[in-house]
Amino acid sequence: MNTVYLKESNLKIISDYAKYDILPDGKTIQALYKLIQTKGEPIQSEDKKYNGVMCLKFYKGQYIALKRSGGNDKFYQCAITKLFIKDIK
Repeated sequence: MNTVYLKESNLKIISDYAKYDILPDGKTIQALYKLIQTKGEPIQSEDKKYNGVMCLKFYKGQYIALKRSGGNDKFYQCAITKLFIKDIK
């Protein structure tokens, strides 16, 4: 997994969104999506729905993935599915 260094304020926004569905503004979601796409790694799953979706480790054993569906020419209008993934040990 790639190492990504985040400011404490950004880490809190990501954590609140991933764990508690506290939605940031639209520009923040768009920036988070771009960050995940550029610095994240693909999910390896037998489920075709999520296989290949990019995810980002934001804390030890915790990952966030955003799956976007919609037009390709603009970010909005789209639907975003958020995945919060946690290691089980």
